[in-house]
Amino acid sequence: MVSARKNHKSVTPEYTAYLLHTVGVTARRMLAIVEPINQQYSLGPRGASMLTLIDRGAVHPAQLAEIYEVGRSLITAEINRLLSAKLVVRNESDGDRRRTTLSLTPLGKKVSADSFKTILKVVDTSLARYSDQERNLLLTMLIDLGGESRN
Repeated sequence: MVSARKNHKSVTPEYTAYLLHTVGVTARRMLAIVEPINQQYSLGPRGASMLTLIDRGAVHPAQLAEIYEVGRSLITAEINRLLSAKLVVRNESDGDRRRTTLSLTPLGKKVSADSFKTILKVVDTSLARYSDQERNLLLTMLIDLGGESRN
């Protein structure tokens, strides 16, 4: 395994693989963290993470479908679960009744904030062993992999 502590002048494929492995491990931990929330509120696999996205401004179902790269029918099913759990409310758009927006209920805000804080702790713990330079490189790589284009 490539040491993350070496001073690299260029990013080698091995080093990239090592950093991406860390991201994968962290992502699996995050999924494990939100799974109890999904089970408690009978949500689908994207349920808890959708709360955070809605809270951060992705308020249209079409935006959520684009972010997750899934069909709108899957997002509609997820939204219906969130509505049933009283975590979100659906509002008709003023100008177009066919276009709806989503917003969190007070319960949805609490659940979203609690899960987000827990996820941040996992990310901080996972990245703590890296230098600032390595963390910045990792974040840059994640943005380059498509995170920024989905905002």
